[in-house]
Amino acid sequence: MMWWFTKKHADYLVLNRDEQLLLMEEIRKAHLEWSTALSMFDNVVDPDEIDHIIFLINAAEKRYMTLYKRAKLLHKEAHEVRGSDVS
Repeated sequence: MMWWFTKKHADYLVLNRDEQLLLMEEIRKAHLEWSTALSMFDNVVDPDEIDHIIFLINAAEKRYMTLYKRAKLLHKEAHEVRGSDVS
């Protein structure tokens, strides 16, 4: 998942505008997948499908949380870089 990073400053990873939009779209898709999996669980009638749906929920949640944490970290690092440019 490192394909959307570009080096802007010494040790900081900063996204350009297109990469930011791509990351936000991936987060939106991951959230939709998670919501869909939760909805599927609410509607499952076959006991054999329960394990599969639980797997989908866990996978979708992990993907969403990973992308969200990455965006939050990059946002923090971008502010730190901008702060260091001021001095």
